[in-house]
Amino acid sequence: MNNTERVFLHTLPRWSGVTVITIGESLSDMWLRGERAGHHSALQYDPEGISRLRKELRRDFDVVPSTGAFVSGGKIQTVDDLGDAMASSNQKPLLQAATTLSLALPRDEVKALKAKGESVPSPIPSASKGKGK
Repeated sequence: MNNTERVFLHTLPRWSGVTVITIGESLSDMWLRGERAGHHSALQYDPEGISRLRKELRRDFDVVPSTGAFVSGGKIQTVDDLGDAMASSNQKPLLQAATTLSLALPRDEVKALKAKGESVPSPIPSASKGKGK
């Protein structure tokens, strides 16, 4: 998977809650579509949406553009701009599908799947939770 595919198929949908429909769409409009779809509410694109986008990009790539690149007048305004900006970044490994599932589902549902004999690994501990929790 090349970097553009990773951004368009993984990073942006995870960030906004909606899929890419055109490369010319502005990132702020994509963020608003996600709000209308119920992915997030009352969060402005600048600064909250930009901060969340950079966080999602860091999950997928070693180096991400600065906050200034995404603000009004910055170099990255559209889906295509972001694809171009990420073209030379190194990708981090994709999680296995089962691990992704365990991160997306509530714990009780993961336990229910395991009880049925499904192969669902335990979620990866979050660094923000602290040790021993």
